[in-house]
Amino acid sequence: MNTSESETSHAPEDPVPDSLVDAAFAEIAELGKLLHTTLGCHPVAAGRPPGQIKALLILDHHGRRTVGEVAAGIGVSMPTASELLDRLVEEGLAERETNPSDRRQVFVRPTAAARAIGGQIKAARRHQLRAAIARLDPAERPVFVRSLAALTAALRDDLDRAVALGPPGPMTTGPLGADSTRKDRSR
Repeated sequence: MNTSESETSHAPEDPVPDSLVDAAFAEIAELGKLLHTTLGCHPVAAGRPPGQIKALLILDHHGRRTVGEVAAGIGVSMPTASELLDRLVEEGLAERETNPSDRRQVFVRPTAAARAIGGQIKAARRHQLRAAIARLDPAERPVFVRSLAALTAALRDDLDRAVALGPPGPMTTGPLGADSTRKDRSR
């Protein structure tokens, strides 16, 4: 077998060459940038920060959520999510309601206007993806979607494992790094 040094520097149990991982990493980063940039050009999203669009889409998709659920869904802190949601409330795109059984808990739900914007954003994204997928050879299209699903499932499994293990202890890098061992927490 004739492989380059960079393709053989991966762990022995990992059959994926570094060059392939590096190429995938670059393509995924570029894909994310392109999806967000082109969506930001859509009139309904123009002028809105990406976090606000994400919060709006979470509310549109899931309906009533707590601030913590929105924060977790978009990967930001509670204060940041609260600020994003405050802006949506000010714009008439979300409403706050107190949990009647626990007055300390506040829910945020989308208004009809938010649902309409969410629908427009999803339609724009579907149009964008349809046009891009149409450029693939018809035989490659199902393979592409299956590959995306497999990658998503693998990344979700890694995340689930990381959450189950908790934060890494001293001298560990966690399940996404080279050493995913944890300190024995039973002591």
